[in-house]
Amino acid sequence: MSQETDLTNEFKPTRKFKIFGGRNQILCNGRCMTSHQPAVLIMTFFLLIIVAILFFSFDARYLAIRLNPVIVIPPIISIAYMVIFLLKSACIDPGIIPKPMPDEIVYFELKNPPPPKGHSPQWATEYFGNEITLKQCTTCKLYKPPRTSHCSTCNVCIENFDHHCPWVGNCVAKRNYRYFYLFGFTTLFTCIYVSGCNILNVVLTATDPGNGILDGLKVAAASLVQFAITGFVLWSLIGLVGYHTLLIAQAKTTNEAIKKTYRNRRNPYCHANIFVNFCNILCGPFFPSLLANRKFLTPEEFEFYYGRGVKTYGMQNPFLLMMKPPTVENLIPEAYPRQEPTQPVESSDENNDTTNEVKPLTASKLLSSATPLLDDTIVSS
Repeated sequence: MSQETDLTNEFKPTRKFKIFGGRNQILCNGRCMTSHQPAVLIMTFFLLIIVAILFFSFDARYLAIRLNPVIVIPPIISIAYMVIFLLKSACIDPGIIPKPMPDEIVYFELKNPPPPKGHSPQWATEYFGNEITLKQCTTCKLYKPPRTSHCSTCNVCIENFDHHCPWVGNCVAKRNYRYFYLFGFTTLFTCIYVSGCNILNVVLTATDPGNGILDGLKVAAASLVQFAITGFVLWSLIGLVGYHTLLIAQAKTTNEAIKKTYRNRRNPYCHANIFVNFCNILCGPFFPSLLANRKFLTPEEFEFYYGRGVKTYGMQNPFLLMMKPPTVENLIPEAYPRQEPTQPVESSDENNDTTNEVKPLTASKLLSSATPLLDDTIVSS
């Protein structure tokens, strides 16, 4: 039985998230994505739930009876949206760019001249009619589009990278920035509202006939616990939401603000009207994910990744993962001359005088000469 037949028999439907090369955890059969260290996210979620339970068990119930039941409606809405925006920020692809296939890496290395020592490779291209230079990510081996940056925590390159937020357990970037901002805004509103209700509960309890301030503090002990938590978070949220509001108005990311990217030149993404900048972030289109985690591998892709027991696509040495080294013509046919590279070889036949006979270079030799391989690594299955 041929090798091709064996591979066909061994093929089984496999979703693309199985060969994802980052550190993120992909859950629910490719439907959601979160950090590989979700402890802080879990702590954030349970902290919100604890405050909500305490509020509705003590303050909201007391104030609804004492004042008006309508007083509990705003926190119900804000807490519901707060949880939704938290899960949206934490569990969707923030804008990860898939790592290139090894033949794509080889194509660009062969077509692009080697950079000076100490400099990363660059690629000149056009972007909306303007000629720009893209820098290569030395880890992912891809040429990063504008505003793209590599996250060392997740080990992936992300479009419109803002920052990696441990509180939501995910990077904040192109696809989830609006949810992160709305999560911070709704959390700020909830903290202010709950803190106000805590103070109001203590004041009303202390002013009851026969009660004093100490009595009010004793009776409303749960309010003090809530006030301590929300008060601690409140000041941080004011600075965080205010800072990101300023960034949205200026059409900048946190990464660009820290690096002072537009210190000596105009920001091409900023409009004169700040409302347009806000609309672009909060009301713009929701971009599709480039990962296609729910799609299935084709038989050829399955053979590439699993034909030799390769279970993951690590970029430490991408050439070790190649099932069959592609020929030069198969990489990008129009990018190479029709005549394959050749090298002189000595004839093994003594009666044959064609000592200058030439034969095509094998793809593996071409790949090894195109770029130095990294230290030998073993890709675990």
